[in-house]
Amino acid sequence: MSVFFTSTGGTNTNGLKDAQVDGLFDKQSRTVDAPERKKVVRELEAKLLDLSPIVVVYWTRGNVAHYPELKNYYRGIFFNNNKYEDVWLAK
Repeated sequence: MSVFFTSTGGTNTNGLKDAQVDGLFDKQSRTVDAPERKKVVRELEAKLLDLSPIVVVYWTRGNVAHYPELKNYYRGIFFNNNKYEDVWLAK
Protein backbone atom coordinates (compact mmCIF):
# COMPACT_ATOMS: atom_id res chain seq x y z
CA MET A 1 0.00 0.00 0.00
CA SER A 2 2.85 2.40 0.73
CA VAL A 3 4.11 2.27 -2.85
CA PHE A 4 0.77 3.60 -4.09
CA PHE A 5 -0.30 6.14 -1.47
CA THR A 6 2.63 7.57 0.51
CA SER A 7 4.36 10.75 -0.63
CA THR A 8 7.57 8.82 -1.33
CA GLY A 9 5.88 5.74 -2.84
CA GLY A 10 7.62 4.46 -5.94
CA THR A 11 4.37 3.94 -7.86
CA ASN A 12 2.42 6.88 -6.44
CA THR A 13 1.32 7.86 -9.93
CA ASN A 14 -1.76 9.64 -8.59
CA GLY A 15 0.46 12.29 -6.97
CA LEU A 16 -1.10 12.01 -3.52
CA LYS A 17 0.88 13.87 -0.88
CA ASP A 18 -0.81 13.87 2.51
CA ALA A 19 1.07 14.18 5.80
CA GLN A 20 -1.65 12.32 7.73
CA VAL A 21 -1.54 9.36 5.32
CA ASP A 22 2.26 9.24 5.55
CA GLY A 23 2.10 9.44 9.36
CA LEU A 24 -0.54 6.73 9.71
CA PHE A 25 1.36 4.43 7.37
CA ASP A 26 4.57 4.94 9.38
CA LYS A 27 2.68 4.42 12.64
CA GLN A 28 1.11 1.13 11.56
CA SER A 29 4.50 -0.06 10.29
CA ARG A 30 6.00 0.46 13.76
CA THR A 31 3.06 -0.86 15.80
CA VAL A 32 3.69 -4.34 17.18
CA ASP A 33 0.38 -4.87 19.01
CA ALA A 34 -1.96 -6.50 16.45
CA PRO A 35 -5.27 -5.00 17.66
CA GLU A 36 -3.71 -1.53 17.84
CA ARG A 37 -2.19 -1.93 14.39
CA LYS A 38 -5.54 -3.01 12.98
CA LYS A 39 -7.09 0.13 14.45
CA VAL A 40 -4.44 2.35 12.81
CA VAL A 41 -4.86 0.56 9.46
CA ARG A 42 -8.64 1.09 9.60
CA GLU A 43 -8.02 4.80 10.26
CA LEU A 44 -5.61 4.91 7.31
CA GLU A 45 -8.14 3.17 5.05
CA ALA A 46 -10.87 5.63 6.09
CA LYS A 47 -8.58 8.57 5.32
CA LEU A 48 -7.76 7.14 1.88
CA LEU A 49 -11.45 6.58 1.16
CA ASP A 50 -12.12 10.20 2.12
CA LEU A 51 -9.38 11.43 -0.21
CA SER A 52 -10.30 9.00 -3.01
CA PRO A 53 -6.98 9.46 -4.84
CA ILE A 54 -7.88 6.75 -7.36
CA VAL A 55 -10.91 4.83 -8.53
CA VAL A 56 -10.29 1.20 -9.49
CA VAL A 57 -12.36 0.40 -12.55
CA TYR A 58 -10.61 -2.77 -13.66
CA TRP A 59 -8.93 -5.65 -11.86
CA THR A 60 -7.73 -8.94 -13.25
CA ARG A 61 -7.79 -12.38 -11.74
CA GLY A 62 -5.44 -15.12 -12.61
CA ASN A 63 -4.56 -18.66 -11.70
CA VAL A 64 -1.10 -20.08 -11.37
CA ALA A 65 -0.48 -23.80 -11.63
CA HIS A 66 2.74 -25.40 -10.50
CA TYR A 67 4.07 -28.85 -9.87
CA PRO A 68 3.55 -30.30 -6.38
CA GLU A 69 7.33 -30.65 -6.11
CA LEU A 70 7.61 -26.85 -5.87
CA LYS A 71 7.72 -26.19 -2.13
CA ASN A 72 7.21 -23.08 -0.04
CA TYR A 73 5.89 -21.05 -2.98
CA TYR A 74 3.09 -18.60 -2.30
CA ARG A 75 1.59 -16.46 -5.01
CA GLY A 76 1.40 -12.93 -3.74
CA ILE A 77 -0.51 -9.90 -4.81
CA PHE A 78 0.44 -7.59 -7.65
CA PHE A 79 3.65 -5.62 -6.91
CA ASN A 80 4.42 -7.49 -3.71
CA ASN A 81 8.10 -8.08 -4.51
CA ASN A 82 8.06 -11.83 -3.97
CA LYS A 83 11.29 -13.24 -2.63
CA TYR A 84 12.21 -16.76 -3.61
CA GLU A 85 15.13 -17.56 -1.30
CA ASP A 86 13.06 -20.17 0.56
CA VAL A 87 11.45 -21.84 -2.47
CA TRP A 88 12.80 -25.22 -3.54
CA LEU A 89 12.09 -28.25 -5.68
CA ALA A 90 11.61 -31.53 -3.85
CA LYS A 91 12.06 -34.81 -5.70
